[in-house]
Amino acid sequence: MERVNQIRRILGLVFVILGLYLRGDAQIIWEKAETWKLYNVGDRGLAVPWDSLGRCKSYELNVDSMRYFLDSASVLSRDIQPVWMGAFIATCTLSGESRKVDISYYAGFFYDEKSKCYYQIAKAKRNSWLNYLNSSLIAIQ
Repeated sequence: MERVNQIRRILGLVFVILGLYLRGDAQIIWEKAETWKLYNVGDRGLAVPWDSLGRCKSYELNVDSMRYFLDSASVLSRDIQPVWMGAFIATCTLSGESRKVDISYYAGFFYDEKSKCYYQIAKAKRNSWLNYLNSSLIAIQ
């Protein structure tokens, strides 16, 4: 009986650790993010650090539009390292925390610097998403 109890405790611990791992960054609910801003960083793109964004011109993105695009965003496997060919730089507030988000110019994916995870926009929304971001970037200039 003692052996059975030990096995139960070990399995319980395994399930708790597994639950914490799975609950982590993959559970970000992006459509709850607020105060989206897009920054005009010129050719510097991904090289612009968080603390330098305040010196760049910015444009406040429409929260309802961002929620529409992000409502079906899915986390990419950590094994996938998408190729960058330029990026939009944005920030948002989620659960009271500011986040810097790097958004691909072309492929419909973005990278959350806080969670260090890549996310993919639903294929049906990618062109509209990129058109919206491009028109917003033009509004900054």
